[in-house]
Amino acid sequence: MSASQLRFLIIPVACETLVYGIYLCLAATSIIILLKRGLRSSTARKVLFGVVLVMFLSSTGTLWLDIMARIQLGVSSTDAQLFSIQSDIAQAIFTRVNFVLSDWIVVWRCWILWDGVMLPRLFLAICIIGSTVAAIISGALTIRNDIVFGSAHPGPQTLILIVPLVITNICSTSLVGYKAWQHRQFMKENLGRETKSTQAGKVLILLVESGAMYCLLGILAVVSEEMLEYKTTTSGLGRAILSSLPPYLTGIYPTAVILLVTLEKSQKGAFERTNVNAVMESRITTINFARPGSSVSGVSSRASRDSLDRVHGTEGNNAVDDLEKHHSLEAETGKQSSQMYV
Repeated sequence: MSASQLRFLIIPVACETLVYGIYLCLAATSIIILLKRGLRSSTARKVLFGVVLVMFLSSTGTLWLDIMARIQLGVSSTDAQLFSIQSDIAQAIFTRVNFVLSDWIVVWRCWILWDGVMLPRLFLAICIIGSTVAAIISGALTIRNDIVFGSAHPGPQTLILIVPLVITNICSTSLVGYKAWQHRQFMKENLGRETKSTQAGKVLILLVESGAMYCLLGILAVVSEEMLEYKTTTSGLGRAILSSLPPYLTGIYPTAVILLVTLEKSQKGAFERTNVNAVMESRITTINFARPGSSVSGVSSRASRDSLDRVHGTEGNNAVDDLEKHHSLEAETGKQSSQMYV
């Protein structure tokens, strides 16, 4: 085995293993969290558990097949060539399963946010159907090339797979971003101040940021597919590395979002307790105790106390009403965003 073959064997596999190790930790943590929260009481948890498990198994199969195929580089036996073809076909299927499931999760989270609004949902349905059909077509082309040419043959199948997925992610992330902006404006108009600490707002911002990062990774994959060619050893190695990582990144993305949203939701209790304590303290300060004294001073004290109680009591009641209004407004969007990863 030559030095260049060793580089193609070791470096891409090392990068794959590193990313897979990160994915393993995230997937295991997500599965444990979903199991602890209970699957019977929530259909969303059942779906997420199944998706995380299937994507993890697909990624595991992809890594194992890729390692075995690279080990047999340079071997010219019939069995090795047959295994290489079978490995390419299986990896093509596993990769597209991960891509499609990740895309469905992305669309699902946006679909819930736009409950009852027809136009965005119709747009999302067109995007997800298009990306699913594109994944099937690209998979069929890849399998045909493996059968006809005996190996992966250069062609448009990779772009057919990636471009619709990137477009779907950009569209869904944009719709989530618009919903986050709507939520912020709605809270400012109704409460008259910034509400950066709301759970729903944090979840929406988190979804926008993670979606934007995932879109950038997809664009990078498209650029690498077009710009890097196998004409030199360096460019060929770079393309081999970049083409081996997307199956794991597509699994990491929804899994990481599940974890981050769960951690964000765990802060809600502390946030609510802080607000309740602040309201209680503001109401306690309105209590005034009259000192013993003359009847005149007592009447004056009672009059002053009644006046202060009316003023401060109104402020205390307003604070309570403000907190209740805050929660009711947050629930309008929060109940939808929390349904995505519960």
